[in-house]
Amino acid sequence: MGWAWDRQAMNEFVETLKGSRIQVLFLKCMVDAADAEDRPVPDSSGIKASRTRRFDPLVKLLGLANVKEIRLLETPDIVHESTQSLPFDLSHLRTLQLRLEGMDQVKDEVGDRVIQLLERTTHLRELTLDCKPHAYGNSLTTFVKPIAEGARKYFDHSRSRRQPCSEQNEYRRQMQETRDPQERPPECVEIKYNHKDKLVLVVKVERSMGLIREFSLDLAGEMEYGYWTSIFQPNSDLSSNLTTLRLTNLRDNVWVEQLRDWIQAMNRMGHVGRHRLWLQELLIDCKELGTEFQKFYDFIFGARSTLLLAKFVNFYPKLKEAGPDKVRNVEEEMEEGEERSTLRDRRAKTEWGRFFRSLNFGLLKELEIERANLRDEDIKSLMDSLSYAKWKYGSLTLRKLCLFNTQVTKQGVGELIRTMKRSSWNINVEYR
Repeated sequence: MGWAWDRQAMNEFVETLKGSRIQVLFLKCMVDAADAEDRPVPDSSGIKASRTRRFDPLVKLLGLANVKEIRLLETPDIVHESTQSLPFDLSHLRTLQLRLEGMDQVKDEVGDRVIQLLERTTHLRELTLDCKPHAYGNSLTTFVKPIAEGARKYFDHSRSRRQPCSEQNEYRRQMQETRDPQERPPECVEIKYNHKDKLVLVVKVERSMGLIREFSLDLAGEMEYGYWTSIFQPNSDLSSNLTTLRLTNLRDNVWVEQLRDWIQAMNRMGHVGRHRLWLQELLIDCKELGTEFQKFYDFIFGARSTLLLAKFVNFYPKLKEAGPDKVRNVEEEMEEGEERSTLRDRRAKTEWGRFFRSLNFGLLKELEIERANLRDEDIKSLMDSLSYAKWKYGSLTLRKLCLFNTQVTKQGVGELIRTMKRSSWNINVEYR
């Protein structure tokens, strides 16, 4: 509901909710003129701040044990602006949506309140934040550890904290020993970021390890967007266990180099036993890829050792002709350990051929290409790559191939299907 309220009216509303059977609450609060008690109060350091008593009832609302889902729409940043202490037990909350603006303030009292909120919502499955994009990267760095720590404190297993090497196993053991599934903290929590009423970023955090598993970004609409690449720094712990990456409506190709450097750094660290690459699912909107196909190719090639599902949208590769030395070096990397004669015979002659050769059809299970300049003559490169993978690995793992809104004709698809039947490749082809 839309409601212009004052502190007394909201207090009465919260009292009414106590003991009720209401479990889901959507509250759209339009802030009216400040009441008489809506005066800024000083913080603990004596510095006058914007925190007021007006928003205290909304903080109390979070502590109602019967309300499992709370969505505060168009409300102020109650975590930062209220004077009310956060309820100690917020384990009843499963879904929470609120505005959170001051996420760059992580070292002061206000930042501590954010950490307290995350540690105390031990059973949260979904957290939706209405905030500005520039704070996304910093907030994720701040959020993931309190989320994990909150679940650990719920079980109060101090012994595992004294023995860090067994902490994750102790956490999982106590999760299994909790008989009632409703009482177990969920394995993952989704953090969703809204900007101007549009969902921009979704990350899935594995609670036991405090690491991001899924990262989905959609940059539709006018907004700042340079913030998110900071998460993919070569030494970032946040992205070291990423299994799913989805990037859509990207505005430029600056991200290509960042992701290439990240994937290459992950592979280098994997060789020395520091981190292992986990990336299994990839969705990339390549609309603004431009001439950065070589860097993009390097990124895909770096992920080929783990990638199971891949989808590419708006894929119109424009690769400048590489000199002989560059071609030789790339192919030596791709065919490490093979005979040089084989390399010369199997050189990729087109952009699409080079792309298909970057994929590992001895591991990849699903490939989808939507809106692309893929043509009939490029299908031959695909079939060559499949034949080579069959020869190299002994079998093909690809089970599904989707070609949507490409330049491939029915004749080209027909030839592909006939080749697959002759070669006994069990691949389901979808075409439109």
